[in-house]
Amino acid sequence: MLADTQSMMTPFPKLPHISILTIALFLVIAFGLLLVLTKSAAAEAPLGPVTLPPIAITPVDAEKGRELFVSKACVACHSVNGVGGKAAPILDAAAGNQDVDILDFFARMWKGADAMVILQRRELGYSIDLTASEIGDLAAFASSLEHQQGFSMEDVPIYLRDWFVDDPKDWGEELPRFNQ
Repeated sequence: MLADTQSMMTPFPKLPHISILTIALFLVIAFGLLLVLTKSAAAEAPLGPVTLPPIAITPVDAEKGRELFVSKACVACHSVNGVGGKAAPILDAAAGNQDVDILDFFARMWKGADAMVILQRRELGYSIDLTASEIGDLAAFASSLEHQQGFSMEDVPIYLRDWFVDDPKDWGEELPRFNQ
């Protein structure tokens, strides 16, 4: 009966003889290749923080900002030390904070850009053009208690005082109410 059972079984195909050394060598090569591929993929996709190129920062001058505040007619809508218009946010420097945050200043300007353009065209007859350097200087002035000290009505030319937007009814219906 044993002979009958053996004759009924399907024989396995003969495999070439592979030594343990050959299998070990194959695994070492495969593992090494996997390690190399993983490291090159990791080098292409950094896991840590990304290094950015240097950011250009223009030096700022609070005294120039003080001059620009008047010469660009910002004072028609904004005030410092109670001098200026009331149609836009007050730009008094915060006590104890002397940091100049140009990006924050620009972001606040951006929020009011539509209203500023409308008021500038209505009050001045044109839209004020500012360079990045001038925005930085205005931010420095808005942040500097030292440069705001002594700012008074005498710093504003007489003709410009007539342009102050003080009365909310002068703002127009299409403008947001910043200081209410």
